[in-house]
Amino acid sequence: ALKRKEWERSEKWRKMAKVSKSGEQGRGTEFEFDLENPKLIERTWKGIPDRWRAAAWWSFLSTAAKQTEGSATADDIIAHFHRLQFRSSPDDVQIDLDVPRTISRHIMFQRRYRGGQRLLFRVLHALSIYFPETGYVQGMASLAATLLCYFDEEHCFVMLVRMWQLRGLDQLYRPGFEGL
Repeated sequence: ALKRKEWERSEKWRKMAKVSKSGEQGRGTEFEFDLENPKLIERTWKGIPDRWRAAAWWSFLSTAAKQTEGSATADDIIAHFHRLQFRSSPDDVQIDLDVPRTISRHIMFQRRYRGGQRLLFRVLHALSIYFPETGYVQGMASLAATLLCYFDEEHCFVMLVRMWQLRGLDQLYRPGFEGL
């Protein structure tokens, strides 16, 4: 019964989704959602089915970025991510300590310096340099790890940057956590 209910919910999301960009070079298809649709809002509050989370989250933040003047494109943020990998961060030691402690029972993050741990380090390293006024704060690791379960490292970084700039994470991670 639970599987059937999840399938029915997924079908409703499929019907709301519109293809915005077909996958190229083996990449997946991107979808758009009508953010003014009351059904979308209602269904989002009920919970996005797991198979639609990445598409919905990406669409929601992409739309917000398009509507915000001066927002960098995903391609620009990804290029910046790759450039940041060649710079050192004053937070690298702390990131290296925290990465193995972050959802360590999840299969993606079990092996030291491998797979998910390496990706998580790279994302947090780049984030600490991209936002130097905050650097790295311990709570960032869990959020980044969760996003890495749905996105590759580049798109995870884009999502974090957009959440930072468009959804108030800059407030949350200020010294003293005044945004809480």
